[in-house]
Amino acid sequence: MKIAILGTGSIGSLFAACLAQDPANEILCIVATEAHRDRINRDGITISEADGTEIRAEHLRALTGTEGESPADLVIVTVKSYSTRQAVHGHPELFGPDTLVLTVQNGYGNHDDIRGAVPDDHIFLGTTSHGMNIDADGIIHHAGSGPTYLGPLVPEAEGAAENAAAICEVLQQAGFETFVSEDINDAIYRKLLINIAINPLSALNDTTNEYVLRDAAVYHNARMLVREAIQILDMAGYHYDFDEMWEVIAGVAERTGKNVCSMLADVRNGRPTEIRRINGAIVEMAGEMHVDAPQNRDIVHQIELQFGAE
Repeated sequence: MKIAILGTGSIGSLFAACLAQDPANEILCIVATEAHRDRINRDGITISEADGTEIRAEHLRALTGTEGESPADLVIVTVKSYSTRQAVHGHPELFGPDTLVLTVQNGYGNHDDIRGAVPDDHIFLGTTSHGMNIDADGIIHHAGSGPTYLGPLVPEAEGAAENAAAICEVLQQAGFETFVSEDINDAIYRKLLINIAINPLSALNDTTNEYVLRDAAVYHNARMLVREAIQILDMAGYHYDFDEMWEVIAGVAERTGKNVCSMLADVRNGRPTEIRRINGAIVEMAGEMHVDAPQNRDIVHQIELQFGAE
């Protein structure tokens, strides 16, 4: 199977390295810079595991441009959310009539930027609980593992269930704990609520995940953001108990307490944040229903005022 990883940063590198363990897979890594391309082509990808072991993949092809490439069977989109449209539509050679596309990005709404590259019934939404970070020396660390869920954008489409099962099997064979979700939006919204609580406040305070539980003011703000988001999701037809959801969020913050979340990593590296696809997704959803989400709107404003907009 020809698999293209569109955006081979930390999480993309994990998918590339694990999928490359099967010699039957041809892994194509699409990257933004020539230096990154040359490093992968020369050294491959090495993932450092928490237990001290490594995942090494040496037989990979990295490209900055895809002119002349044949279409992939599967494209896994792992670029930052704000780069989705440019990345997907900037590499049209990757997408043929039979290509399936899986997004495992942060936030909600990335599928809208994929539309047009392939038909809607070839788009699959996903969310993963793997924690990744890259240290100052460029070493990719696998900080935490968890399940990956995926499902079709158009569940009722002919072949949707079969294609979802096929993608799931490919990821399972690569060692990922993967499940096909009967309601992938529910899985994405649950992950979104975790990010809504942890990411922006960690970025604003330059702190690791546990700070959301340790500082009284931050703890209070995080709960307000989540409570408001749950109210908006409730209006959209997705119902979550606040106390149950907060228990999940607190558990994640505790287990990943020393981790640097993706938004703080972006801030520290001078990159734009994904705030518009995280808290901003709730603001947009509220606007579509002609209501306000002032808590989440204000945090989006704070992040963009302090660190710049996309």
